[in-house]
Amino acid sequence: MTNVSELALVDDAGLSYYLVPDGPVYYIDEQERGSRGRYWMFRNYEDAEKCLLFLISQAARPGKYSDSPRFRWYQEGLNPKVTLHKPDPENFPGRVSLTVDQESIDRGWMGENDAIAFSHAIVMTFEELDAALRQGITPEWFDVNIIGN
Repeated sequence: MTNVSELALVDDAGLSYYLVPDGPVYYIDEQERGSRGRYWMFRNYEDAEKCLLFLISQAARPGKYSDSPRFRWYQEGLNPKVTLHKPDPENFPGRVSLTVDQESIDRGWMGENDAIAFSHAIVMTFEELDAALRQGITPEWFDVNIIGN
C-alpha cells in the first residue's frame, strides 16, 4: 500500500520498489512476498532516481544476472571515486554509506554488496546510467503501464 507521497514501481513477479520522501532524505523500500523493508537511503533525489533505475534494470534480465552491468560492476570492485564507511556497525553491520569524490557528507546508505556495484552508477549522470543499463534489453521491455488513484 502506498500513501500520497510515495512512488511505487511494481512488476508482475511480485517485487515492488517504493520511493519514500521523508523530510530531507529519500528512502527506497522493497516489497517481496508481502514483506516490505527499507534498504536504501539517499540525501538527494537524483541519486535515489539512479538507484531505482539500477534496481529495476535487473528485472529486465531474468536469469541473466551474470550478463548484467550490476554483476560486472560488482566484479570490478568499488569505483575509485567512491569511499564506503560503516556509519553504525553495531546496529547495522552490513550497512555502508557512500561518499563521492571526498565530499564532506555522504550521499546515503545501503547494504555493502549493493554499494560496491552501485558505486559505478552513482558517479554517472542519469543519461549515462540509463544508456549503460539499457544495453542488451529489447525496447519492448520498457513499455510502462501507469496506474493512478
